[in-house]
Amino acid sequence: MSRNRAINTKLVQLILIPCSFALLGLAILFYLLQSQFLQERKEQHDNFLDTLLINFATQQHHATSLEAFSDTILSMEGSLSFALLNNELEPVWERGIPLKPYQIDYLEQHVSNEIGRQNRCIERKCYLIIPPPEASLDALTAPIANASFFLVVTDNLGHSLARYQFLLALVLGLAICMVLAGILLNQFKCKIIMPLENIHSGIREYINGRYGKNIVVEQEDIYGDLVEDINELATLQKTSQEDLQKNIDQSTSELRETLETVEIQNIELDIARKTALESSRVKSEFLANTSHEIRTPLNGIIGFSELLKKTVMNSQQAEYLETIDESAKGLLTIINDILDFSRLEIGKLTLEYKPVRLRQVIEESLRLQAPSAHEKKLRLLTIIDHDIPEHLLGDPLRLKQVLTNLLSNAIKFTNTGHILISVGKEDRADNQISLQFRITDSGIGLNQAQQDKLFDAFTQLDSSESRAHGGTGLGLAIAKGLVDRMHGQIGVDSEPGKGATFWFSSTLGRNPNAANTSGYLTGTLRNVRAMVYDCSSMSRTEITHYMRGWGAEINEISRFEDIDEKTAYACRSGQIHLAIVDAQVNDKTFDKLKLRKIIDVLNLDYSIPVIVLASPSIQRLIEPAITGTHSVILQRPILCNRLHQTVCEQLGIIIPDTEQEMAPSQGVVTEPNKQTRILAVDDNPANLRLVSELLKDIDVDVTSVDNGADAVKLCDSTSFDLILMDIQMPGMDGIEATKELRKREKPDHRTPVVALTAHAANEQKSKLLLAGMDDYLTKPVSENELRHIIDRWVSRNPYKRTEPPIIRASTPSPDAELIDNEPDESEKLINIQHSLELAKNKPDLARDMLNMLLDSLPVTRTNIETYLSEGNHKELQETIHKLHGGCCYCGVPRLKKYSAELDAKMQSALEKDEVTPLLEEKVAHLLSVINQQLEWQASVEVEALFSDED
Repeated sequence: MSRNRAINTKLVQLILIPCSFALLGLAILFYLLQSQFLQERKEQHDNFLDTLLINFATQQHHATSLEAFSDTILSMEGSLSFALLNNELEPVWERGIPLKPYQIDYLEQHVSNEIGRQNRCIERKCYLIIPPPEASLDALTAPIANASFFLVVTDNLGHSLARYQFLLALVLGLAICMVLAGILLNQFKCKIIMPLENIHSGIREYINGRYGKNIVVEQEDIYGDLVEDINELATLQKTSQEDLQKNIDQSTSELRETLETVEIQNIELDIARKTALESSRVKSEFLANTSHEIRTPLNGIIGFSELLKKTVMNSQQAEYLETIDESAKGLLTIINDILDFSRLEIGKLTLEYKPVRLRQVIEESLRLQAPSAHEKKLRLLTIIDHDIPEHLLGDPLRLKQVLTNLLSNAIKFTNTGHILISVGKEDRADNQISLQFRITDSGIGLNQAQQDKLFDAFTQLDSSESRAHGGTGLGLAIAKGLVDRMHGQIGVDSEPGKGATFWFSSTLGRNPNAANTSGYLTGTLRNVRAMVYDCSSMSRTEITHYMRGWGAEINEISRFEDIDEKTAYACRSGQIHLAIVDAQVNDKTFDKLKLRKIIDVLNLDYSIPVIVLASPSIQRLIEPAITGTHSVILQRPILCNRLHQTVCEQLGIIIPDTEQEMAPSQGVVTEPNKQTRILAVDDNPANLRLVSELLKDIDVDVTSVDNGADAVKLCDSTSFDLILMDIQMPGMDGIEATKELRKREKPDHRTPVVALTAHAANEQKSKLLLAGMDDYLTKPVSENELRHIIDRWVSRNPYKRTEPPIIRASTPSPDAELIDNEPDESEKLINIQHSLELAKNKPDLARDMLNMLLDSLPVTRTNIETYLSEGNHKELQETIHKLHGGCCYCGVPRLKKYSAELDAKMQSALEKDEVTPLLEEKVAHLLSVINQQLEWQASVEVEALFSDED
């Protein structure tokens, strides 16, 4: 109903208000028109009187005519008085109603003396004053002659009554119009509002769900069509509601059936889940068994390849064997990646928590990847914050695996430039430290699409058939899984053509047993002044970072030509104690003669020892040139500990460091001997023979059996210092055999048992230890691993047998660089021992290399003579350079010396576009040495020389 009242109010506003304003406007208009009409009538009357008076005044009249004229004026409608006034506006003659004093006073106060017609009204009387024409005043008779004005007084009451009558009629008209409008409004409301109320009531019934009664309208109702539509809509709504209810009932029934189906599916999914878990377990067992079956023959291939390398072979056989060994190790890497990914996928890869020497882990990763980097002439650089402690807790093997994988990828996709490993500290707590590792390369870079899928499994940047890089695409996926388990994150920042930066973070524990130092080796080189030259700013930054962190004062030099000048300048302010010089003159070349010259200057003129930085390929070339100087070659990549040790050795600084492990070449190690008895148990004949051969090579007494039962019986009658036990064997496997051995052994004697397993799974470690084993080796095993196991479990075994082991000084590592220890032999024509050293003590290889060089000398001699006579210095230099390269792998010191000197001088002259001084003389010397070499070849039997050496 409130809405009906609102409609009523709105109708009143829409009808009465406009009507009221319209009527009011018309009334005002009519009033103004009527007022104008009355005013015009009055003005016409006044004008008529004015005209009569002027006409009368212009004629000569006497008193009788004045009386007649006054009667005429007074006879006019509304005229009350007629008078003649003097200048003081006092009547001198009057007719009609006499003028009263107050009227005369009014005239004196309000009528102006100016000549002109004036009409003033007061108290319903109007006073018309008209001056006569001046030209005729003298002709008038008295009393007209004495008059200055004509005065006519008229009654204004009729005019006012006419105005009031019109206003009254107008008000009555407005009232009648409003009444009629109200009547029409009331009828209009009945036609509009009452049907709406009926419609509203009907709609409310429909809303409440009562569709039985339709809305009824009269025949002439203006809402008829609307009501019919509403009724039809209600009918449709009723039908829809009935259909909806049917659908709801049907849906409810179907939902019950669906819930029953879902319940059945849940049961089926639960069964499928259990089946999938069982399948995953079976897959894991399958991978483990497959790993065992693949690793077993691989163990034989790799092991016997190592043994075969120690035998006499020709160069082609050695090359084939090296290919077999690299292929087998590549296959082993792929198997390890697949197994690691499988364990990550099923969540069974566990991390160890043991001491981690961070810098040692990084250096081991660099050593593994250094050959690949040197092959592409890339520089591997490291920058490690000094305040990161050296001793931490974590899984060093997995940390090295991630670093090695990222470093290998960086080398794979970088052709020129450098690769930088930087380690910084993100966060540090009392018992933990969070580190961020960044591997930055100058390679091809990655676009955003490649970055998005980079860490997906089995994904490679280039999967086409013509791709330049191999791999399974699992490396980065495994790295991501390992980093996730280290509670870290991994990612990449890169742009195409601008290189890439792979980064990952890892949270490691702080070792409470390690010394709490303020920084690694901080202050150990305090008061040391050093000069550092490197043509690469990044390489120079690497060296200065470590040296300054250790407390040294550094003078940096970026150009080789500035070394002498800047060293002299620096020495003016104090002694320079050490010079670290890169072997390269610039980014692309090196000059060993210039290097020797600057080393002599630093040694002799400034008494400064020199550390020369060089890659292995350059090291072999410059070693003879710097022999006899106070210098040492430090091989790239630069390792933090090796750099510090070399610097201290050159300066004679002794720094006690009980934390560092003694290198094998710096002390003595316990060697196994014939009195050490080891039992090898393996069901695979190849593996058993390999282990036996490896043990025999390190001089131990080895006994081999091919099953666990025979091993147990043999242990009952014979004592062994160590048992190498295979795990999977027919009949009694390794675990059962170990348990049986532990049952039978005496309390005062415990024989260490080391498992030989092809399963690369840390999960088996607990199982093996629970069975009574002491350690395990993963196939394929190497000689170094066997030495380490024997030293750990035989030499340090408190229950070992009483025969003392043989103690002897350790020999240098076979990987150590070989140099010529006899500098005065550079003038020897042939050095057979040096040839063997360069061929890794392989006589066949040394013989073949020497024969190849000697066979090429006649052609080389002819080319040299031809190019010299033609003046073709470029081809001459390339021929001599090729000759020098061939000499580097053979023991021909004299030919190597002369070819190297001439090559360097010609190369320098060609770069400066100069003529090589004494070229013909030096070429003659070289040809003379070639002739001597050919004469020597003709006089001896090369095969016999190397047969004797063998």
